Amino acid sequence: MKKVFSIILLFVMILCITTTVNAATYTNTKLEVVDETVCTINLGDMGIFEKKIVNFNADEKSVTLELNIKNIKEVDEEYKPVEIFLVVDNSYSTNSNRQTLIDSAKKLVEKLHELDPNVQIGVVSFSSLDASQGETEGTINDAELRLDLSTSTSDINNALDSILTDELGPRTNLDAGITLANQSFNTDTDADRFMVILTDAVPNTAVGGPTQTYSGEVTTKTRAKLKEIADSGVNIISSLVNLDDVTTEPSTGKTYKALAEEIFGTEEDPFVGNLFYINESDLEDHITNTIYEIIKPTKVDNTIQNIVIKDYFPQEIIDNFDFEYVASPNIGNVSQEINDEDNSITWEIELLEEGETATLSYKLTLRDNYNVEILDKVIPTNNEVDIDYTHNGEDETVFSEDSPKVKVTADEEPAPENNVDNTVANTPIPQTGNNTFSIIAFVVIIALAFGISRLYLLKKYNK
Repeated sequence: MKKVFSIILLFVMILCITTTVNAATYTNTKLEVVDETVCTINLGDMGIFEKKIVNFNADEKSVTLELNIKNIKEVDEEYKPVEIFLVVDNSYSTNSNRQTLIDSAKKLVEKLHELDPNVQIGVVSFSSLDASQGETEGTINDAELRLDLSTSTSDINNALDSILTDELGPRTNLDAGITLANQSFNTDTDADRFMVILTDAVPNTAVGGPTQTYSGEVTTKTRAKLKEIADSGVNIISSLVNLDDVTTEPSTGKTYKALAEEIFGTEEDPFVGNLFYINESDLEDHITNTIYEIIKPTKVDNTIQNIVIKDYFPQEIIDNFDFEYVASPNIGNVSQEINDEDNSITWEIELLEEGETATLSYKLTLRDNYNVEILDKVIPTNNEVDIDYTHNGEDETVFSEDSPKVKVTADEEPAPENNVDNTVANTPIPQTGNNTFSIIAFVVIIALAFGISRLYLLKKYNK
């Protein structure tokens, strides 16, 4: 029995050694850069992102990659374009205060152009035409375009002065005034648009009729037009002068302020835009200061906000390379390690000012015990880079799959036949396929030995 087991054991050892001897080893492992493609992503016309190899260490078998994102805009004094229409009441009721109103409007124009000479301002007046003179009341002709959009302070002031010298109309067709002004805005620009309504009366006529009617259909039509204009992106500022809760309109029995609130709402809850009920004594301060602060141009915002950069790594990088940051980012914060759920790092930057560049770098180093299956494969250093950011309140997303690439190579040295290979490789890496075969062969041999021994014992027992 012992002799049989000795023979079997010797047989197993010979086969195992033979199997092991046939396994190849790999020496002289090298890491090389095979593609220095720079991952470039444009953030509209605001900035640019780059990911590139900045250092390669052949002895260390490592590459250092730099990620940088730059705001390419420069700091300047440029203002956002602004278009403003002054929509001025020219009905009978304005006779007592229109000098103050026009003078205040002219001061507003001068103040705006002192800040930015490129502000464009137009002038529209409205009342109604006298039907007794053969004119058609209740049409768009109840309004007059005194001046199209202009940057000339003198032309704008002359247009305002012309309202003072013109004949007053009997009724108030605000619907015609705001309709004409809205039609006169430029439609092919990204300018901020404002409509400043200056009136001391409640509308009692609308385009298409009725005329000489307070409340009812006039209110419905005027409100509908105000909403349509506001919904198109125009900022409406309504200033109603000397409307109180005392004076009553005879045909309705309601105060003029109550009738106005049916159209415009209250200061606390305006129907559209900004709404002010003011006294004539406060008119100049209101126009030259309060309205000015609302409509004055603002500087162009060239900053980039809420930047989130996600760099995704291939599984071959995760499994075979060590990852480490070379230095912390100079702007923003980055995740401390690679997220094992999606193989990514996340770099967050709250604000990138004009001309600023944010930089982050990390190193990938080939491990000694890398998987030989990656040999001679071209491996991208990342699968994809995604960037989310905000500019002027708009959220944007951009990405790229471009990437620098590396390759691992090694010399294959098969072991001498019939001899145990005791060679020590420079970087010994087991070949997965050969080791697997060795293990399977060993298991099969053990199973055969066990089966033979069992047959022997069974045969002996039967004897």
